[in-house]
Amino acid sequence: MPPGRGLISLFASPYASARLLAGTDEEIASEIGAHAERYLPGLTEATRTALVARWPHGLPEAQPAALRLRRDFLQR
Repeated sequence: MPPGRGLISLFASPYASARLLAGTDEEIASEIGAHAERYLPGLTEATRTALVARWPHGLPEAQPAALRLRRDFLQR
């Protein structure tokens, strides 16, 4: 990763996924990025490139360690 750059992965909730699958990459990145601003203020302005992957029949699975950290993360 070049200095001053970062990489994040964002996933849509299962509730929004079906609707988002029909959108363009730009629409999907914009909507998910806007919602992520709650946790990563300034993300929209800082984003230079967004890659959208569609998995219509899959969901990410959090590891047990990540699930233990979730409550504190959401309370930030």
